[in-house]
Amino acid sequence: MNSALASNPIYDEAIVGGCDVCGSAVQESVFTLPVLDGPYRNEKPPRKRKFQRCLACGHISVDLYEINRYTDYYRNLQMAYHSCHDIDCSRYKTILEILQRNGARRILDVGCGTGTFLNMLPRDIERFGVEPALEASNRALASSISIVGFEDLKRHELAHSFDVVTAIDVVEHTKSLSRLRDDFATALRPGGLLLLLTGDFDSPPARFLGRHWYYLHYSEHVSFFSARSIKTWLAPAFHDIEITRSNHHPLRFAPREMASLVKMCLGFPLKWFIHQVSQSTCVPYPALWTLGDHMLIKAVRR
Repeated sequence: MNSALASNPIYDEAIVGGCDVCGSAVQESVFTLPVLDGPYRNEKPPRKRKFQRCLACGHISVDLYEINRYTDYYRNLQMAYHSCHDIDCSRYKTILEILQRNGARRILDVGCGTGTFLNMLPRDIERFGVEPALEASNRALASSISIVGFEDLKRHELAHSFDVVTAIDVVEHTKSLSRLRDDFATALRPGGLLLLLTGDFDSPPARFLGRHWYYLHYSEHVSFFSARSIKTWLAPAFHDIEITRSNHHPLRFAPREMASLVKMCLGFPLKWFIHQVSQSTCVPYPALWTLGDHMLIKAVRR
């Protein structure tokens, strides 16, 4: 199947005037930051976006989300983007350990990139992926991964047929969260397992660093979860929701990986600081402070 080449996981709507997780209209402004990368790279002057917290469920979202700009950006991502994200595959190995105990035979990876994670699975497992980037999805297809779009998941041969759905560093990239949750549920059989990895806004590094937390400075990130808001979001379609604190990348001393981690931790906060020189302080960013700022979520389809 190749219909995903004309599809993507960035939807064309989000809740207007309310929380993207629970719909509550009671929100407070947390802070405002410039967007300096991704779809807004090199804009002069830089655009700014407001971060808003839902007082009902604690979810954090942003007010700048131009769907056409994001759709074009993701569709045209080059291989260098995916290569950078796949330098360290340790987070994939953590999820593989869970799958080995699960006995899954059919797996869908949402945001599968070039298929790096799916290609780590045994070849007797049926491997499917959703991927908006044309170049990456073609690479995944070439490695015998079936690329599908979300609309395909409603087809008889795919609906409620997957033992496991994974979404590794994906859910933070969209504000259309109810639709994404429903697509997860449509893909999974009853009792099937959902595995998510995303940043944790309520983690000690995120709370301590506040607006200086590197994760906030990627314009691709538009939804920021805590354990409380992720449970609120998943509860209508999932149960037995388990959350464990996780590292996105371990602190290791391989030169290439260390260089990537330092760039990740320093890059956007440093740019933010340059644009905010009138302010007096900027928190330094040792790589150690990124540890434990993600969460791994396991949930069972109702």
